[in-house]
Amino acid sequence: LNTLLKMEELLESVSDAVSSLVMYSIEADENNTAIPDIVPGATGVKAATDYLCDLAEQQAENWKKINQEPMFHKMVGACNDIRNDTKGIVDSATILRSEPFDRDGKKLLLASAKAVMQHMVVLLQLADLYDVTRIVKMAVRAKDQINSLVNSEPGNENFFKVAAQEAVSGTGDLTRTVLKRVPNIEDYGIKTRVEDNLKIIQNEINTLLQIMVNALRGDGAARSQATQK
Repeated sequence: LNTLLKMEELLESVSDAVSSLVMYSIEADENNTAIPDIVPGATGVKAATDYLCDLAEQQAENWKKINQEPMFHKMVGACNDIRNDTKGIVDSATILRSEPFDRDGKKLLLASAKAVMQHMVVLLQLADLYDVTRIVKMAVRAKDQINSLVNSEPGNENFFKVAAQEAVSGTGDLTRTVLKRVPNIEDYGIKTRVEDNLKIIQNEINTLLQIMVNALRGDGAARSQATQK
């Protein structure tokens, strides 16, 4: 998630920088004046997007860990597109430094700027999708661990101990991971629902453990109560 936040911050700063470069070109056309030297700004954009792509390529490796090779290639492909797009921005800036009124140079600048913004959004969506996919897998695993706990046989204390540890660990990992994403939820209703459900999970897992202790001691009613929980 920390990598995703860094990528979002970079996207915002790069977006502002690219917009400034485009505005220089537009204002020059409107005023029929020479475009100022934008090579320093263009090289700054390239440095920022190179760093963004380095982070994203590291993040892309995570898709392999969950056997999603096609998503890995999509993310790396988006990085390659961004690197090519920013090269176009630098190339156009270099052309316009020598020929401030060059029409082809301005067209290349606008086309490259548009493309880099589009591909950065795609890249961020793919990075976010991995994070969501990971949470879904964690939720499924936690559900299975809880079911294993609930199905513990009376008298089998060793199995119960292992199942209890896994259930507590699994739900803890899930809630901590989701909590990190809560501040990024803009919809108040959805944000509240997520927070409420996280509190339920955190509170009820301890209650479930106590119920299961009673069930393992032969309390028949506790077994039914655990299933409901």
